[in-house]
Amino acid sequence: MTTLLDEGRLTGVMDDRGKFVYITHEEYEAVAHFIKQRGRVSKTELAESSNRLIVLDPDNKETHRKLVDDAVA
Repeated sequence: MTTLLDEGRLTGVMDDRGKFVYITHEEYEAVAHFIKQRGRVSKTELAESSNRLIVLDPDNKETHRKLVDDAVA
């Protein structure tokens, strides 16, 4: 996983429980846009916006397809 993260082929963060959360480039962009719009945000505001902007659906077929395609590439 570290190699994929270093190569930019996998993006995400570790949550407070030590679980990896996959985040798409589009989701990162959405969070960055939120921060730029607000200027400064608290941890609470960032967490609330991230919960709306980042899809945590483990059955998301598009996410699965991208992970598989990126791993093969």
